This record gives sequence, structure tokens and C-alpha cells, in this order.
Amino acid sequence: MTPEKIQPLYSAFEDDLELEEELSGFVVSLAEDVDLIQDAQTAGSLPDVGSRARLLAQRAERFGYRLLTEIASEVVLASDQDKPEVVQTHLRALTDVACRIRRGHRGAA
Repeated sequence: MTPEKIQPLYSAFEDDLELEEELSGFVVSLAEDVDLIQDAQTAGSLPDVGSRARLLAQRAERFGYRLLTEIASEVVLASDQDKPEVVQTHLRALTDVACRIRRGHRGAA
């Protein structure tokens, strides 16, 4: 999918001025968070994948990204069930959603 066709995804709290700075920090760190989960998956460490995805799900919920919360939770479940192929499938979806969130960020061009 080309960048022009990627639909941005916005936080349920995007208009909450009290969360603006923290929300921005979450979005800025999102790529690194996803990279760390992917690195753990590449290393074959499903417990690490699960713990990192669990933290991401909690943060995504806090900042109003329900779809990201759901997918990260699926990664956790697949990790806990020792299903590496399912983890990989959900990580692809997680990466796509993270890209959509970054695209919706105020600083995105």
C-alpha cells in the first residue's frame, strides 16, 4: 500500500489538551516500541514479545487507540499460547496500525 492510500488513525483523545504532550510522546515512540517487539520475535523470544506487546496494549488503551490495543492483545495471547506463526501474522497487522497512527499524528507531513 502506498503512503497516499494509508488511512490515518487518530486517538479517541486527540482533542484532549491535557493529554496532548503525552499522546505525542506515545506516537513518537511507537515505531521503536514496535521494532523492539519485532526484534524479540526475530530472536525467537515469545515471552519477551508477549511482555512488550502487553505494555504496548496498556499504553495504547491509555491513549485512546482501541485498534492497536486489540491487536497488541492478540500478540500477547498468541505469545502466551506459544504460536509463533500467529504472532507473526498479528505483528504485521500491528505494524500496519502503527503506521496509520503515525500518519495521523499532528507532526506527520
